[in-house]
Amino acid sequence: MSKHFFFLKRNSSPNRILFLGDLMDGGREWTDRVWDVEWNRFQTIFKADYLKRNNATKFHFVAGNHDIGVDKQIVSWAAQRYRHRISDLNYVFEEKGHIIVVLDTISYENPNPTINGESKRFLQFVLESMSLFLFFAFRQS
Repeated sequence: MSKHFFFLKRNSSPNRILFLGDLMDGGREWTDRVWDVEWNRFQTIFKADYLKRNNATKFHFVAGNHDIGVDKQIVSWAAQRYRHRISDLNYVFEEKGHIIVVLDTISYENPNPTINGESKRFLQFVLESMSLFLFFAFRQS
């Protein structure tokens, strides 16, 4: 996998790479010690050179169900670890005039306001500050 990733970066020279969730299989279940070992493995496979200042490629991450849980099984400490060690769960970035909105839909759909509150407030802010174009009508619950 690391060779494929190397050639992908070499042949396409991307400015940004977006990892769309499930970075590791057991992220929501592992202790910090096991998680750290697996995160180091992930960085070895995907060559975490995004931390180097001389590399133009920036990495972005979206949390998946294997990272933080899903439905009523969201693991709050796993979500907190993800925020602290990888990325915010909700954020916006711009690339070549396009605004990319990363929304933690896993937490958003959870019925518990303690869990869904951050994503709902973030989405409300986004909806108030920019236009979204969607295929299906968006309804806030």
